[in-house]
Amino acid sequence: MRRIILVLASLLISVLSFTQAPESFNYQAVVRDAAGQEITGQLVGIQISLLQTTAVGTAVYVERFTPTTNDFGLITLDIGTGDVQGSGVFTDIDWGAGPYFLKVEMDENGLTDYVEIGTSQLLSVPYSLYSNAVANELQDLSDVLSLGNDAGNTEILNVSIIGIGTNSPHESTALEIQSTTKGFLPPGMTHFQRDMIVSPEAGLQIYNTTTKKPNYFNGAEWLNFDGTVATLIGENYAGGIVFYVDGTGQHGLVCTETDLSSAAAQWGCIGILTGADGLEIGTGYQNTLDIELGCTTSGIAADLCANLELNDFEDWFLPSLNELLQMNLSLQVNGFHDFGGNRFWSSSETDSDNAWSVFLHNGTHYILPKDYSTGSVRAIRAF
Repeated sequence: MRRIILVLASLLISVLSFTQAPESFNYQAVVRDAAGQEITGQLVGIQISLLQTTAVGTAVYVERFTPTTNDFGLITLDIGTGDVQGSGVFTDIDWGAGPYFLKVEMDENGLTDYVEIGTSQLLSVPYSLYSNAVANELQDLSDVLSLGNDAGNTEILNVSIIGIGTNSPHESTALEIQSTTKGFLPPGMTHFQRDMIVSPEAGLQIYNTTTKKPNYFNGAEWLNFDGTVATLIGENYAGGIVFYVDGTGQHGLVCTETDLSSAAAQWGCIGILTGADGLEIGTGYQNTLDIELGCTTSGIAADLCANLELNDFEDWFLPSLNELLQMNLSLQVNGFHDFGGNRFWSSSETDSDNAWSVFLHNGTHYILPKDYSTGSVRAIRAF
């Protein structure tokens, strides 16, 4: 019998994407004769044994193959898919109970008169086949992450340092990416999809496709990368609908989702100058306080707002003229909310008998007598 040399070409561990067992890993070798020449185009018999603990340990799995060497003497085996000998089950192997050794035997005539070729330890053990996860293994990640091969759609675990674009990631990093031609792209999702993430971890990052800004979770709320609150005009937040955010990005105003009074409230305090003459954004709260102090009539517009308890908040107030106009611009004009065709009271009085009102569906505003009894009311609050 001529001497046959089986030269290990590579042992590649790669997770295959099956919805069910079996799973497997690849073994490649080159068959050469005693002179070192490849034996090509020949059927050979191969027996593979997986030995536990030592090179002479218990065979937990044995299988046979009859491959034909190619034009280069190469054979490729898909270990885990051969003709199983005995009662071993490949998918039942506890890869966490290693080490494991690979014993290779061969019959050059393609039969079962096997001669032992060698036994070697699996230094890159296919732990990915354990619990359908890639755990404690060394492997070519290009195999796992390639299209159609996704590590069983689970996780890659216990990799202490990963380098992408570098063979020497810094020891202080868990992940280092180096590139001069490509960037890092975090998961992109809408503002509302982001808020559907269940129990986000502090430090979680996403790209907000609605606001066109990256966001991160600080353990309590989502922030933009500059530290400002990642709120959104038109979003339900802080008890109402956001219609204004100030220059810091951390504070703003929200309005109630529904009217407190629909075309049935008076401004009140006819003949009384309350001092509620603020027009600008940020003056509605003080206006409301002035009205409440200067007029004790219950059920009027400002009183409805000041006594509102809604969504765990009690600091609601009647908006000023410009706060109402901002609600029109931010919500009605942009299609986030429809206020209907009613006229809404502002908290801004013009004199002892009159105050400003606004049609929120189109932004037109008029001075009306305070005892006009068909005004609608929307409360707002600051955050």
